[in-house]
Amino acid sequence: MRMKYIRFLTLLAATLAVSRCSTEVCACPPVPPTALVYGRVTAPTGEAVPGTVVRAYSAPAPGCHADGGAGQDYGVIAALDDGSFSMGLAGADARDSICVFVFARPPTNSAGLTVSDTTLVVLDFRYGAPQDSARVDPVLRVP
Repeated sequence: MRMKYIRFLTLLAATLAVSRCSTEVCACPPVPPTALVYGRVTAPTGEAVPGTVVRAYSAPAPGCHADGGAGQDYGVIAALDDGSFSMGLAGADARDSICVFVFARPPTNSAGLTVSDTTLVVLDFRYGAPQDSARVDPVLRVP
């Protein structure tokens, strides 16, 4: 049984070594540089608001750069039942000091809450380095 396990690991290692892809050999698209935004969405009372939609985008601002030159929309993610979210951002540029704006919009069925303030975080999008991240805790507003 132990020998089968060793043979399996050897075969797996050999397969992985042979199948390595570089963009020159097989025209694989390069992996974009990434960063991470995470946090928890709450109401003004401090309770979690599940199903809130969190949006992140890049645009120019003083002291930081817009991703891709003109900016980029990173899309949306829904907050979980405890209000938490974690959003991986794929960058267009591998550089530091990228302006990322984050805000939250309440679910359509939540009466009495409106969009949170927008928070600016500055992130580094890099290849091969530890992934940069920022915690953002949007608080939905009362109209």
